[in-house]
Amino acid sequence: MDWIVTRHYATAKYIEKKAKLKTFTRVDRVSKGVLEDIKRGDRVYGILPIYLAQKIIEKGAEYYAIILPKVNPDKWNKELTQAELIDSGIEIHKIKNLQMVKVQ
Repeated sequence: MDWIVTRHYATAKYIEKKAKLKTFTRVDRVSKGVLEDIKRGDRVYGILPIYLAQKIIEKGAEYYAIILPKVNPDKWNKELTQAELIDSGIEIHKIKNLQMVKVQ
């Protein structure tokens, strides 16, 4: 199953097109219930905290980070158009081998 984690419609449409997804489940956030529903082999796309990305990868699912390297801070937390996403340099990166080591 493919998951898109975003509350932004244009971002979901961009991912759907670029990743060539035929069907997917879109959620606003990764709640405890959503995390329980993600299974080995699933693909999860979104902008997530590292600890959630690690939990997804540990379950055997694939995590794809959505990166907007050139987005202006005045656009943070706002709905971007497809053109604004492209202008912001939107990229999709597969995250592999994520390791976190607690230091405290």
